[in-house]
Amino acid sequence: MDYVKNAKMNELYLQIPVRIAARLPLGKDYHASLNAGPYIACGVGGKTSGSIPYYHDTGSSDGNRLFKINTFGNVLENNAGNRRLDGGIIVGIAFEYRRLIIGAEAQVGLVKINQQLRQVIDTEEFHNYLPRNFASFFTVGYKFR
Repeated sequence: MDYVKNAKMNELYLQIPVRIAARLPLGKDYHASLNAGPYIACGVGGKTSGSIPYYHDTGSSDGNRLFKINTFGNVLENNAGNRRLDGGIIVGIAFEYRRLIIGAEAQVGLVKINQQLRQVIDTEEFHNYLPRNFASFFTVGYKFR
């Protein structure tokens, strides 16, 4: 967005995943694990902040107007407009060598988390833009016995 600078959105979700996993032996000391399944999540908090170039005298040195609003809630109530409820699919893979585990995971949200953007941004560029949550993780672990 041309008129928002340094935007930062934080979202905190409480998530319940349900996964099916398979552990495959690849050798004496090697194993691979695959997992997949759905998740459901509820947004419990978050803040959205940034700055907007302000074309009137603001008294600030850089001419920008700073903002900090709640991430979840209605745009008409001066919030960012994100829905609290989210759901999607999780897919993960991990490799084990003896007690060392290295894994990767991706989560793709199926819920359009903010359909209120059209009320704020009514431009051709964002007309069909409806954001969804996406997350990826890389892990390194050690199994204690």
